[in-house]
Amino acid sequence: MLKKNSKLFFKKNEDGFTLIELIAVIIILGVILGIAYGVILLNARTFQYLSDTIVTRWDMRKAMDVLRNDLQELDAKKIFGPSLTPHSGSKLYFKDIDGHQVMYRYLNKMLLRKSTGWGHGHHHGFGFGMFGGWDILLKNLEKPPFRFLDRDMNATNNANKLAYIKVTFVVNNNGKPPIYMENLFYLRNTAPLAP
Repeated sequence: MLKKNSKLFFKKNEDGFTLIELIAVIIILGVILGIAYGVILLNARTFQYLSDTIVTRWDMRKAMDVLRNDLQELDAKKIFGPSLTPHSGSKLYFKDIDGHQVMYRYLNKMLLRKSTGWGHGHHHGFGFGMFGGWDILLKNLEKPPFRFLDRDMNATNNANKLAYIKVTFVVNNNGKPPIYMENLFYLRNTAPLAP
């Protein structure tokens, strides 16, 4: 009985492959394809993560550039509204040196911007489109971006003592570790401190 079955698996001096040889080849190919699929999947995930990170960092830089341009023209004496709230940091309203009203808000995890003047140095149509008449500069912010500081780097809500605006972007990167960007803006149009 063993001899009949063994002929089925082990044929000698005949052309072709035995069943064991075919099974071994199929198993080896399966292992190779499994490893290749894992490598391709890992590369695709890495590429997607890096692509998302690059796009997010680019968007953060664009938003920071718009802020930089606006804050270079900021007249600290013309900050108005409930803007300077050092603990919330969600609003910044001011008039630039040309008298145009510029407003920033943190709302629904977005940084929004609105301006009444669109002349030289003013921007329109950037970022992610519009939200209720506001330009969307940045999405997926995890916390309000503004912190208002005096000359000693202490938080302040007094526009007369304002010397710096610290802007911190913490952006959620699709469930991956958040991406950080921070900039400290010195307000050069502030009045000097009285002796």
